[in-house]
Amino acid sequence: MSRVTFFEIYADDVERAMAFYESVFDWQFERYEPSEVDYWLVMTGPDDEPGIDGGFMRRPEGMPRVDGASAFVCTVTVESIDDTLERVTDTAGRSEWRRCTFPTWGGTRTVSTPRATRSA
Repeated sequence: MSRVTFFEIYADDVERAMAFYESVFDWQFERYEPSEVDYWLVMTGPDDEPGIDGGFMRRPEGMPRVDGASAFVCTVTVESIDDTLERVTDTAGRSEWRRCTFPTWGGTRTVSTPRATRSA
C-alpha cells in the first residue's frame, strides 16, 4: 500500500495564498533555492508529529484554473474545526459543502482559499 508523502499546491497569487495558509493553519514557507521556478517548501508542523510537508508554487502557465478540486484534495487535521472555520472566513476563504461527522475520528468540512483552492 502506498501512502501520500508530499503535496504540492499551485496558486495564481502566491503571496495571498501563502498568507491564507499561514493565518488559518500556521504553516510556514521557506523559499527553495536554487530552483528554475519560484518554489517554496511548506512545513505543516513539527517533524515529531504525524503529517506531511509539501511544496508551493505559482500555477504553471497554461495550466487551467478550475473553480473546484481540479487535481487533489488534502485533509488537514486541526485542534478545533469551529476555530479554524472562523479563521478561514476571517481571511476571505469560504466554507464549502456541509460538515461531515465520523464517529471514530471527528468531522470534516471542506474550505476554499480566497482564490478557490480547496482543502478538506
